Amino acid sequence: MNTLIILFGDFAVAFRRLLPYMAYNLVLLLAYLFVISIFSFFHFILGHEFNLIEIFVQENIWMVLTISKLIGFFIIYQYYKIQSFKHSLTWAYLTKSFELPSRSFYVVLTFLFLFFVIQLRPELNEKWSFVDVVGHFVGHSVYFFTDFLVVSYLIKVDRPKTKGDTTLTLSLASLFFGVLSYVIVPSGENFSFFFVFGFFLMLFFYIRKEGWGASVWVLLFFNNVLNVFFGQDIFVEENIGLFHCERGLGWPEISLAFILCLIYLKFRYFSWSHPHIN
Repeated sequence: MNTLIILFGDFAVAFRRLLPYMAYNLVLLLAYLFVISIFSFFHFILGHEFNLIEIFVQENIWMVLTISKLIGFFIIYQYYKIQSFKHSLTWAYLTKSFELPSRSFYVVLTFLFLFFVIQLRPELNEKWSFVDVVGHFVGHSVYFFTDFLVVSYLIKVDRPKTKGDTTLTLSLASLFFGVLSYVIVPSGENFSFFFVFGFFLMLFFYIRKEGWGASVWVLLFFNNVLNVFFGQDIFVEENIGLFHCERGLGWPEISLAFILCLIYLKFRYFSWSHPHIN
């Protein structure tokens, strides 16, 4: 009974901590609909049919998402600025909390990357496009990093104090990220558990000792590489990456790899009862 009470208390604290992130997701969804409406308005003026508008949005989905994310982030940034929190969401905040990752971090990330690449069984894609790859790489960076900044800032202001609190905060933030991504993804069949796992991994290393420098490393050289270059992008119907993969990444493979990494890190240097926030 006491365990349930503690768990419920941790859930309530984590939920309250992430309320601004939920509001940010709502603003982002409205911004996404607003951007699509603007594009649709100009297409209707030009006399285009609805199916052409849908095709345009699908072909330029990362431009639409990037604009929407920047609008949502600008609004939440202004909110933080007005609230005058203790830690300002500025360049000084970022540089102060930056640290180089540890050797164990590189071991884990290399293992995960090689494990997933082997599971994907990649083959060279002759139809890949350099322009599309660059555009989607930038789009992924904005999509993940804006959300990471918001959540990491909330954790900085109101940091988790227990193992349960830490786990629930990471899980809830990743859940909200995944739900919004699922809502706006053009085809639900393309949705991948790996997309959410990439965001979870960024928060996991931030909250566990590595700082946001490790999160940027995860974003650029793990999430972006696998999503863009190895065809795991959930927002595009056609693979434009360097490689075509026979299969995707499901939750069993991802869970197994992550558990193995936890075992390694637990014996290496982790202390689950004392989360570290830079």
